[in-house]
Amino acid sequence: MSRLFTSAAFLVLFRFIGCLVMVLVLAILGIAAPAIAQDCNERCCRWGVCEPLCKSSCELEKTVGLPPPPFTPSLIPGHSAALRALADSGDPTLRQAARNGDEFVSKFKGEAKAAIDQALDASDQATKDAARNLVKSANDIVDAAKAVGRFAERQVGGYSQVFSAAQRRIREGKVADAIWHIGTGPAQNTNKNAAQLMQENELVAKAAAYAATAYGGPAGTAMFAAWKAYNESEGNIELAIKAGAYAYVVNEYGNVDALPGGTAGEVAKKAAATGAIAGLAVAASGGSTEESLNAFVRSGGAVLIQGGQAYVEKEYAYPAMAEADLYCQTVVGEDCATADDWYDQAVEYADAAPNNNGANLKVTSNGEWAISWNKTAVNDPATKVPAVVLTYVGKGSPYLEKFQKIVAIGDPAISSDSLVLTQGWIYLGRYRQMTGEWDQPRSDDLIGKSPEDVKGAQITLSTGVNLRSAMFKAVTVTDTGCDIIETPIIGGLEAGSVARVLDVVRFEGCTSYVWAQVER
Repeated sequence: MSRLFTSAAFLVLFRFIGCLVMVLVLAILGIAAPAIAQDCNERCCRWGVCEPLCKSSCELEKTVGLPPPPFTPSLIPGHSAALRALADSGDPTLRQAARNGDEFVSKFKGEAKAAIDQALDASDQATKDAARNLVKSANDIVDAAKAVGRFAERQVGGYSQVFSAAQRRIREGKVADAIWHIGTGPAQNTNKNAAQLMQENELVAKAAAYAATAYGGPAGTAMFAAWKAYNESEGNIELAIKAGAYAYVVNEYGNVDALPGGTAGEVAKKAAATGAIAGLAVAASGGSTEESLNAFVRSGGAVLIQGGQAYVEKEYAYPAMAEADLYCQTVVGEDCATADDWYDQAVEYADAAPNNNGANLKVTSNGEWAISWNKTAVNDPATKVPAVVLTYVGKGSPYLEKFQKIVAIGDPAISSDSLVLTQGWIYLGRYRQMTGEWDQPRSDDLIGKSPEDVKGAQITLSTGVNLRSAMFKAVTVTDTGCDIIETPIIGGLEAGSVARVLDVVRFEGCTSYVWAQVER
């Protein structure tokens, strides 16, 4: 009896102490709330404007009453066991090629990775050598030193420009749009809870605010913000690009929503994309100090871009255009130095063996763009050799084609079109809420279901669809419909393709029009 009484008394005492602690916490939060509210203006209102991302994060802090937990980077997808093993081989060229290849192959489906492992570890020596040579030749395409060496040879050799001025503008604009949407598109917010979005937005806002005080000029600010966000997020490419884009617009126009349309908007996106790619590349190369970033800027901050024509045309039908599809941009707003000034040093870099065993390449989460760097050039403020290279490696690119061949060696039964987990946005059709019926549904699996019912499900497409970087955007809404802005096409899915629906969104202002983010 005494023991039961003691236990009951202890339970009552424990509950009393718990309630007392809760009352004290609520009292503290009640006192702290006004201070947090006041701090929101101090933290988020700079340059005469209050930053929306920062304000929303701060207000959420005020509501919750506690600061957000430390930022947690997203999980890294699976890797290839064979490529990881080759990364420890004796051949330095193969080591780096394997490490870079593994960065790309981590975006592949499991059966494709298994086929690559089988080809690289084949019992037949000729098969194994063929697969390993393909890994090396693939790396030659994206390696910064090799790509810059090819560019220098074309420049010095006087090859004529095969693109017209209009073609060059389209090509460069499409590349800039693609990079811009990697960081800013709605797809980046899918399947993220409020706390995670708050953490990411706070990191972006802080990086942008710090960059504005550290660097002059919008492109330099974009570079610094991307560099800082990459380091602080432990290597999140998309957040780095987002920080760079955000910092550029705020620095140039004073408001994150003030990006102009037309030619001015195209110029802004090109500069922001160049700055963001440069900043994250310097960070990824190991440049964790501002001195490393300053060294890159003093060299001219040149970024070489290759593969844009594949993104525009989705094919390499014209070899001359494919070879000429390289162009150079700088962070500092000046033209890249003429290759005559740095040709010899570029060739020297290209011929040199890798000076470290680490990867010198990162791949965006959609598997379409590779960012590589030449660490020696990054750290040399006196060089004029472009140190960073952006390469299209998605569908139709020569780089992906090399790995498709390796997969075919390992398992010929695997379709080369199904290697990568492709993500994007598709238009599902028009849904009549009153009747529960679909007009022109893109899949028969939608019939009899509401848009929300198919979220998380697999659907088989009954017609071919364009795969876009984001859903269309509404400009104006009228009684007769919506005026829209189209978003970039990043691919396509054929009739009969099976896709998993990640998210479903009813079009803003015209909610009967339904879009979905899908993965194939």
